[in-house]
Amino acid sequence: NCEVKKRRSNGIVMVNGGVPAGSSFYGLTLDDVCDGRLWESYLRSSYSTLKEHVRDWAGVYRRSVDLEKAWHSTPPHGTFVLSYPWDREEAWFCYCTAKLCHLPWSASLGIDDPEHLRFGGHFGTYPALVSLRLGVPIRDQEYGGVKLGELYTREYERGLVIVNPTQEPQNLSMP
Repeated sequence: NCEVKKRRSNGIVMVNGGVPAGSSFYGLTLDDVCDGRLWESYLRSSYSTLKEHVRDWAGVYRRSVDLEKAWHSTPPHGTFVLSYPWDREEAWFCYCTAKLCHLPWSASLGIDDPEHLRFGGHFGTYPALVSLRLGVPIRDQEYGGVKLGELYTREYERGLVIVNPTQEPQNLSMP
């Protein structure tokens, strides 16, 4: 971590979420050597079948709320999320869910396979989402946003995130 910061002060060292939390490295804890953990396959995995590809939204959301709270703990425990969306619609859904909990989000490149015929198929980087700068949440202790009917919302300095986790269209009146 020190070498990364020497070369680039805003550099980030992440460890894959598969590394056990109690791991130590020459007497240093995981939190001593990295800035955060990576949650790979956030809402969408690289599997090629729909059943394996889609994660349960409610469970991911509950865990995301806990992870947002961990960013505010002392010392902070950061988690970065990485999705493997099949298309733009899935990318926006994953991004907005992550932003309900103010989690840093990204998408993976994968292998060019637009028909999703094999593991690790076609994915995009979605630079329009990765480069969005919403700022900070207006109410930072509003972990996970606010539920309005079936929709979840979160207001930021420069935007609003709305997620519909249901399969049905929803209406929302905004002031």
